[in-house]
Amino acid sequence: AGQERPVLALLDLNTPQGDGRHALRMLRRDDRFKTIPVVILSTSSNPKDLELCYNEGANAYHLKSVDYPEHVRTVRTILEYWLTGVILPTPL
Repeated sequence: AGQERPVLALLDLNTPQGDGRHALRMLRRDDRFKTIPVVILSTSSNPKDLELCYNEGANAYHLKSVDYPEHVRTVRTILEYWLTGVILPTPL
């Protein structure tokens, strides 16, 4: 109690530190994080990746642009939508 929790998780599917799908599964299994929106960022447009992520509880899946300024715009749009455009559940 009293600890702050994140209000949004942005996950990359493939990072040097590990697999974003594993992190997604861990978030969804933990009662403290079940209601936190999870947005996947990936360069993969493979339908299997999309299906797996949505089946594991992702709230959105965005393709990462290889163009850095475009990627920054995408992340800003995601943050604006999830942090100001929707009403999120309050922590229990």
